[in-house]
Amino acid sequence: MSKIKMVSLVNKLQHLELFLIRKRSEQFGYAQALREAIIGTDLLMEVEVLKSLGDLHLQKDKLSKDSAEFDKAAALYAAALLRCTDPDMGETLEHRIGYMEKLSRQLLQAYTPQFRWLSADYWGTADSNVLRVARICDILDKSAPNSYIVYEQTCTEMLVTAIENSDMFLELEVLKSLGDFYLEKGKKTSDVSQFSEAAAMYKKALTRCEEPDTKQTLNHRILYMKKVKVMAAKHSTSKKARLRKGSRIGRQLQNITRTDVATNQHPGVPSKATEPGMTSAATGSAEEKDTDRLYKDQLKKGKSFLARADLDSAEQHFAAALKLVHVRDPTAQQYQREVEPLCKLGEVYSKRGQQTGDGGDFVKAAALYNAAIARSNNDVFTGSIMIITKTKEVEKSFLKCVLDIHCNVGQENTEKHKKQLKEMRDQIKLEMKTIDQQLDPYIHDEDNPRVKEIEAKRAQAVRQLFEKIVQQRKEFISQLVEECIGLMGPPPCKYALIGLGSQATGLVTPYSDLEFAILVEEQSDECLVYFRNLTHYLHLKVVNLGETILPTVGIKSLNDFYSSDPLYDWYYDSVTPRGFAFDGSMPKASKTPLGRQENNPPSELICTPENMVSILQKDVTLYMKEGYHLSTILRNPCLIAGDKDLVDTYMDITVKILQADGGKMAQVLAQETMKENSERHYR
Repeated sequence: MSKIKMVSLVNKLQHLELFLIRKRSEQFGYAQALREAIIGTDLLMEVEVLKSLGDLHLQKDKLSKDSAEFDKAAALYAAALLRCTDPDMGETLEHRIGYMEKLSRQLLQAYTPQFRWLSADYWGTADSNVLRVARICDILDKSAPNSYIVYEQTCTEMLVTAIENSDMFLELEVLKSLGDFYLEKGKKTSDVSQFSEAAAMYKKALTRCEEPDTKQTLNHRILYMKKVKVMAAKHSTSKKARLRKGSRIGRQLQNITRTDVATNQHPGVPSKATEPGMTSAATGSAEEKDTDRLYKDQLKKGKSFLARADLDSAEQHFAAALKLVHVRDPTAQQYQREVEPLCKLGEVYSKRGQQTGDGGDFVKAAALYNAAIARSNNDVFTGSIMIITKTKEVEKSFLKCVLDIHCNVGQENTEKHKKQLKEMRDQIKLEMKTIDQQLDPYIHDEDNPRVKEIEAKRAQAVRQLFEKIVQQRKEFISQLVEECIGLMGPPPCKYALIGLGSQATGLVTPYSDLEFAILVEEQSDECLVYFRNLTHYLHLKVVNLGETILPTVGIKSLNDFYSSDPLYDWYYDSVTPRGFAFDGSMPKASKTPLGRQENNPPSELICTPENMVSILQKDVTLYMKEGYHLSTILRNPCLIAGDKDLVDTYMDITVKILQADGGKMAQVLAQETMKENSERHYR
């Protein structure tokens, strides 16, 4: 090994040693170091980390005298030897392998560790099959929505596990999953460095891959990643120009946090750069104090404008204060700082609703207060009891200003509905557990004739469970609708509240969001106003269940989905529990009676059966290529509440339209779906 390489490796090993000291688990620290070595395409470091992990297991071997630990050490040494290009390092690894074999024979009565990696015809474990790996990756993917950090760490640990078990199939899939993870993260954050990390993972997967189709898939992903990277780079270079063209709220937020944007740091997070003569700790402390000063200043200005009833200016300053302390995946201490600006924004939207009489403003106010409740503790200001009182006031103001109904609102119904949801979910979990215990086909050998019988019974039990969930959800939603109508008075015409999406297909869960539309007998102004208000009131009740994440209500100062600049869509809610909520107001969602709000007028889904079919036809030609997919779900609704005859009339017209011209429209829908699925596969 050359002197330059040796010095470089020594420096890296010193950094690795310091890194490991900071970690609770030495093995986890090595796993992270392996991931960083792959990202940095540092083969020398990758080999060293694998060798060190082998040493770790060899040390355990001496204490435990466990053949499984010897096999893991053998797999890691073999994996390091396969990657090694330096003769000196190769010689060291061969010495380690020889020593390990000698030790295993001494401690385990002539046992010889398995070196499957070094076998010329080896390709994965004996049970390496698509189904097994798919199940593991499915479990892995379920951690993705919860946290970027958790998902990345889980993948990293699984990568090491795959290498320890000589599991080439799983190793390849985890590398692809990490590549996909960095690619998606780069698309969402416009961080060009994420694409380089994705490329490193895909290329590492290519070096481990022997199957031609899989190689083709990886090459497609690399090509797609390069296209996205070019687009992100173009976007980055024109960012300042676009910012100058932004909305007034966006410009003020930009000015307030211009230092954070310029350094590509999150607001409130100390910059890596330090001024001459200052230590990192001193810089961090100074920046924290500066952030705190700006935060308090923005709150003070916002309160001043709020007192003068200048709601637009107040919103700008409260949103700016929130942005200064907002962290994507915060700790409890960090997200508690969001409570005050969220409450103040709630007050802004409540007052705006009182001025405008727009039910949507009250819904946003309720969502802001509920987000504050999710982040509050029991101190004097952020006590959730105080904020719950504000949510009652919002509902009372909605009834007065929108519906002209004067009455006191209690919390009893909301608490009753929360209890109903919990009981429903607990019962479903219990039934799922019972199915797993009583109808588990995997306790038998796959050739056992009882396996098929148990699988059939299990499938039937799962089907019945889904049917039960669908019915319970219908009853729950119908109950909420009846409560709204009970206060609003009877509808001015016949109506049918129709479920869409998973509610209609029978695949809904107790945590699924609500996609629905309203069929009406006539589209008079009186009818439209009534059902718009009914939708707002129902939305308000659902939001007060506390399971609506804030971005889904589309508050422009936090999440402007229709801006061309992603900087205006900055608020991420990882704290509010996700569960029963309206379909979000994002452009590709918005499957609710109020429709997509960027249209003028909005594309409402409150229609007669004939006009609803017209919307389906329009979506096929206009919106489907934008990913809205309204036509796909409108052709398969179910009745939740109201008049069944309206649904029957609607379905009769829909079937005729789909079958017209030899089923031309049905073919278009099928082709578009297949095309999108194919594109998604190559991403």
